[in-house]
Amino acid sequence: MTQGSIRNVSDAPGIKPPAQPGKSFRADPVRVRLIGRALLRQGRSNMETRTVEAQLETARRSGSPSREFLPLSPGPRTPAAVWALVPLKDFSLAKTRLADTLDAGARQGLALAMARDVVRALTRACTVSRVVMVSDIPGLPGLIGLESVDCFDTGEARGLNEDLSRAAAWAQTQGAGHVLIAHADLPHLTAAGIDRFVATTMPGSQRLRVAASKEGSGTNLLLAPLPLPLPLVFGSHSLPRFLQGAATAGLRIEVRHDPALARDIDETQDLSALMADYRRGYLAGRATAAWLQSTPDSSP
Repeated sequence: MTQGSIRNVSDAPGIKPPAQPGKSFRADPVRVRLIGRALLRQGRSNMETRTVEAQLETARRSGSPSREFLPLSPGPRTPAAVWALVPLKDFSLAKTRLADTLDAGARQGLALAMARDVVRALTRACTVSRVVMVSDIPGLPGLIGLESVDCFDTGEARGLNEDLSRAAAWAQTQGAGHVLIAHADLPHLTAAGIDRFVATTMPGSQRLRVAASKEGSGTNLLLAPLPLPLPLVFGSHSLPRFLQGAATAGLRIEVRHDPALARDIDETQDLSALMADYRRGYLAGRATAAWLQSTPDSSP
């Protein structure tokens, strides 16, 4: 597996590695493209927002031209290889349910900090072979601050479930045996917690495993074999829909209730609990902790 480079891919079938490593190439018949899009459109005042803007501008300037195609080399085809997929949308659209508590700039800063912590935890997990961000944000690995991760470019996003399904299909062509879909708003996620969740995955197993959200109706993590045995149904009350789909298909889903995996950040009360954890020293995510420290008015 080749790491340390940014890879942007729009579709899986037909991708061919370059004849010379490190050289750009065109995937035919698949059109691979980097989408340049202006983020952070509104004026911001706090330090975190200015940092995000500066990092995004640096990523744009250092990124490849929009018509350059970056190399992808297939990884070893190990049936048990677990690839992590992390969906990320435009940070300016993130965490809108916190609008009564945080302004747009603060919400962007929080979303970026949590994404950094989730991706960093996944890269440190022993059970994860490769980490891929699923997004159309340009220069994303540099913005996250980890060049050892890959990026599946969704192009014009078609919706969370379709984008993730396409990314999973591509991962299978590149050697993945399972995918671990992890949402990017889990600041308590650790490498050890991921390893506990993924452990005992057997090659060829068709069993699915999910980590329930704190209210018990959402799905924060999904571990699934490839090809995906069920349609993805992330969204409101996704866990009952995953369970119903599995029952209809005659498949088994193991549901894990782990506080460290369950505590996503969506509502004002979630932010209050996050701040309380930070003050007690119970927060695992360093980037999120730094954001909380630099944003004293984030406490509801």
